[in-house]
Order: sequence, then C-alpha cells, then structure tokens
Amino acid sequence: MGPIRTGVKPGLKSTKITDMKLIKYILIIAVAGVVSCSEDLGNYDYKQLNDVSITGLPTDTTVQILEQFVLKPVIEQALAEKEADLSFVWRIENDTVSTSKELDYVIPGSIKFGSNVCYFSVTDNTTGVQYYADFKMKVTSAFEFGYYILSEKEDESSIISYLPSVYEEDTPWKMTDMIGTIQLGKKPAQMTSKFSYMSEFSDYGWTFYFMTEEGEYQVIETNSFTFQPTSLVNNESYVGGSGGRAFAPTSLVSGNAATYYQTGDGFAIYSNGLLNPPADFTTDYEWVATGLWEMGQTIDKLWAFDKLSNQLYTVYYTESDPVNGIVGNKYLFDNIEAVEGFPSFDGLSFLTANIASNWSSDKSSNTQSLDIVLFNSSSIVIHTKKTVQECENWVPKGDPVITFEQLELPIFGADENSVCKIIDGDYYFLIGNSIYFSPALNPKLTKVVDIPSEIGVPVQLEMSVKGSKLWVATYNDGDSNDLKGSVIVIDPTNKVIEHTFKNVCGKAADIMTADGNPWW
Repeated sequence: MGPIRTGVKPGLKSTKITDMKLIKYILIIAVAGVVSCSEDLGNYDYKQLNDVSITGLPTDTTVQILEQFVLKPVIEQALAEKEADLSFVWRIENDTVSTSKELDYVIPGSIKFGSNVCYFSVTDNTTGVQYYADFKMKVTSAFEFGYYILSEKEDESSIISYLPSVYEEDTPWKMTDMIGTIQLGKKPAQMTSKFSYMSEFSDYGWTFYFMTEEGEYQVIETNSFTFQPTSLVNNESYVGGSGGRAFAPTSLVSGNAATYYQTGDGFAIYSNGLLNPPADFTTDYEWVATGLWEMGQTIDKLWAFDKLSNQLYTVYYTESDPVNGIVGNKYLFDNIEAVEGFPSFDGLSFLTANIASNWSSDKSSNTQSLDIVLFNSSSIVIHTKKTVQECENWVPKGDPVITFEQLELPIFGADENSVCKIIDGDYYFLIGNSIYFSPALNPKLTKVVDIPSEIGVPVQLEMSVKGSKLWVATYNDGDSNDLKGSVIVIDPTNKVIEHTFKNVCGKAADIMTADGNPWW
C-alpha cells in the first residue's frame, strides 16, 4: 500500500483542531451578547416608525390666476394616534404658500405663468421623518375674452373687475389690482383694446392698455392670452430720461406711426420703446377728447377738443422744409390749428366726440363723420363734420367735399355727469338714472330703461362686441361695501335689465367689452 495523503504539506501542521476551537469560542461570545442585550432593554429609547402615505392629489392640474385653489389630501398612517404630531407644508416651486393640512389658496397674479412644480410634505414631528408628494401645476390667464371694468376705490387706488364672456347670474367676478407682478397706479384713467392676429400665439386675440395717472408705471400693456405685462411706460421712458417731466396720461390714440398719450396739455408720442416728450405750448389747453384724422392724410394728425376754449383743433408735427431751413420732428406735435366751419359752441357744454369712417360698397368713396356732442339746460346738440372723398383703387382722387350738420334733441336734465356713447353711428345717453337712445337715421330720443336708485347712479356704459347688450356701470356713494359699484346688463331692443351684478367694482373710469371676435 502506498502512503496516505492527509492534505497537509510536509513541514506544516494540520489546523483542523484549532479551527474547531475558534468556532466554539465565537458561539460562546454570540450567546453571551444576546443574553446581555435581553437584560439591557431598559437602557435605550426605541421609537416606532409611523409609515405615512399621501393620496388624493392630482398628477397634473391647470389653474387660472386668481382662482381659489383647494386641495384636500388623504393622509393614511400606521399609527393613527399620532396625527397630532404631524406638520404640513405646501410649496409652489420655492415659495411656501401654506402650512395647513388642506390647501385653500388664491393663485396670485405675481405667480410664474406656465408650468410650476408643487410640493406637499408631511413631517412626523416625533421622528423627524418627512414624506413627500409633488405634482405639476400649469398657470393660465384668468383674464381672457370677457368684460372689464377699470374703477377707482375710495382711496383712489385702481382695480380691474372681470367677467368671462360666457357667464351666468351667479358667475363670480374676478378682481385684481395687479397685472402680473406690476401694481396698478392710482387714479385710473382709461382702458383701450386692439383686436389682431398675434403670431406668437398663432391665434387672434386682444391687446389691452390700462392707464392710470399715478403709479410706478402709468401705462401697462398686456394681452388676452397671458395677461402678463408686455410693455410698461412711465416718465423714465422719455427719451434721455424724465428730466423732471411729468407723465400722467388720461387717454391714448393708436396711430399709424406711433401711440399718442394725452398728458397735461400736450401729447407724448410712444414709438419703438421710447416716449417722446410733449411740446411746450404758450397757451393752456384742457383736452377732453382726442382722436386720429385718417382720411387723405400722409402723416398722423390728431383732432382734439379743448374744454377751456370750447373749440376743436388739429394737432400735428412740423414737417421738414430744407429750403427754409426747417427741420421737422415727427415725434413732436407742436402745431395746433382750430378746425374751421363749425358754428360757435358758446352756451354749450361738451359731452363727447367721435369719428367714424365708412367705405361705399364699390370702394369708390369714403365718408368720414366727426360728431361733437354737447348739451345745454334743455337739449342735446350734435354737430357733425362730414367729409366725402372720391377714391380710385383706395387712393383719394380730387378734393374732398366737406359739409357741416347740426341736430338738436330736446331733453331736460343733462349735466356734467351725463355720459354719451356713439356706437355704430347711434347715440346712447346716461342722463340721471335713465338711459336714452337715438338712431342716426331719423334721430329721436327714446328711453331705454330707468336704473333703480338703490343700485346707484350710472357712470359709464359700453356695447358688447357683437352689439347686442349694453353694459352699464353704476356707483352708490352711500353703499357700506368696500366696492360701491355695480354692473347692469341691458337688452336695448326689448328695453329690459337682464342681469345685475352688485358690488363688483369701484367707481368705473371705463368699461371695455372684449367678449368675442369683432370681425366674424
């Protein structure tokens, strides 16, 4: 028999017995450790983990600015008795907006437009363990097609009240004193709008201009898609800086070459992001209405009615004349000329003025009518300058034919608080607490409705875009509410009040109806 192999190399001792002893010692130490721990439980503070789950939140959601955003999450936990030891935090991006279990939050106008990430965290205050849930929130404009009231509160601050174009009697109005992050100034003056195709949104929409006489920015431009500021104008927008010049616009005219702001007794001209200061006149003027002469003009010219002289003027810039060494500035309206042909307006007080232009069906002529509406103690007096221009291929041909007309509508009670709107050539009047109408053809005043005195005195009116409803703003100075203004919707054809929205605005400076597409 050959030698037996033990697996141990020559010169080495076998480790079998030594390994068995080591295992035995390890087992003894382990048992001793277990016994030691079981006897020492009272020396440590062990906390039970509270497993928390969060449900009931959206994955994605869309909200509008100024919307009341309410969420009621469902909190389930392993230790039900520990709910009092939970704390909560709601965040939108990096801003904490609530520390309540349920979220009840008005989406502010200053929030980022578009996509935002929202976070909801629950903290177990005993253990410090936090549990999270998040979701995406898309913020859209709360102000789109609809009805806008720019009004003044008792402290002269401005507020915008908005009702969507599709509404019911109980549809809530939305109010804001901000456009995006920009605060409206005090002393609201005017709103105006322009409907056009907006390439950045690949759709048709409204551009809005809100004007106040005071504030960080007196003019804020926005639109019906975002309702975020797209242009801001104040006295620092003047070319070369303010230079101490005031900018307190009370009206604007959108011209072919620029935008014209009536401020003080002159006209500041805004073009290409710059505001050009008004001319300094040696005569004082108090402009109460202004507009753009259009027909046959190669340059922008404004018409303007001066309350101090009770007269209509044309305002324009001096054209360059190299022969006589005259260098014109198209951004300085420094020429004023009285419009000839009207009779004297002595004994009459101004109500409104309006210009309208209409083409013949074959486009061979254009008729422009400028109406000046005035009043005295016993009547409404309308003076009209009518200009008929023959045209060929839209181009004026020959001299225009100019005529002047006068119309008197007997009525008592008109005063400086009365309001007149000329809509599609027809006339609407607010006189006292009554609304009157007169058609352009066969003019005659007829009463539309009486406004109940408890709603207040009518202060502004406007027609809806489609021309079917009158929107009237009233004001009740004796109302105990913070908002003392109301809005009434009237069917002028059937002469009935359809809707009354009480206490939704201050004293209206202007009404803007942007409730649809005016073209089709």
